[in-house]
Amino acid sequence: MGDEWAYRHPSGGTWVPRLTKVFDVFRNIELQRWRDRVGHAEADRVAARAAKIGGAIDQRIAKHFDGKKVVPPKAPDAARAWQAWLRWREAQGAGFAPTRQQCLLFSPLGYAGTPDCIEDGALATGGVNRVTEWKCTNAIEPIHWIQVMAQVGLAWPKLIGSVSIDDGLVRLDGPVPRVRIVRVDPFLGMVEPVERDFSPRLLLTFLAMLKVYRDLFFEPEIARQQAAAEAIEAVTDEEDLDGKPRNTTHPAY
Repeated sequence: MGDEWAYRHPSGGTWVPRLTKVFDVFRNIELQRWRDRVGHAEADRVAARAAKIGGAIDQRIAKHFDGKKVVPPKAPDAARAWQAWLRWREAQGAGFAPTRQQCLLFSPLGYAGTPDCIEDGALATGGVNRVTEWKCTNAIEPIHWIQVMAQVGLAWPKLIGSVSIDDGLVRLDGPVPRVRIVRVDPFLGMVEPVERDFSPRLLLTFLAMLKVYRDLFFEPEIARQQAAAEAIEAVTDEEDLDGKPRNTTHPAY
């Protein structure tokens, strides 16, 4: 369960929603319309190809920032995307100084995730805090901006002083961070970076989505898995008491 749709908080063992899975649920309706329009076989082919390219680029970016040797992808689309990203990275110079990447973080607002790239620039004089997300896609979608706004709550949890969904208020205890989406187009071999200030309104939009997700999916699924685990434990305890073989036909086994 941990790496699929939830993460266990290291402090108390509580399970919290995985950031990207919240968006998966809300995108399913539009994705289903697209699948119905192009056909399921074609949709599966396109999705698998995009996921493969995106994974190849993400892995190489991580190695690049870790100072490891990076072997260019063999597939033409992925190779174009990788070379385009390298050109963009070189053009940034010293103005782009990542301090954390792909690290699992927990927000006191009740979710967890792994932002692609974090710059803790406010620690330096004249710097800026910025979250950057890599996207191998043909367009930046509105929901992508909600995602990076939510990542601010992961990167700098103490920055979010207080939140009131009902009143539509978010108080920041510090300088306004920046968020950026770097879109890598594997078909055109180009990079499109778009940057904005952190938007409290979009963070509140995410928190409203998170509440719906928890109520309709997350909490019921946690309860279902807890009940299944307890049923299995009861069968095991019964075996320990009477010495009889475990009942493997039990629905929770």
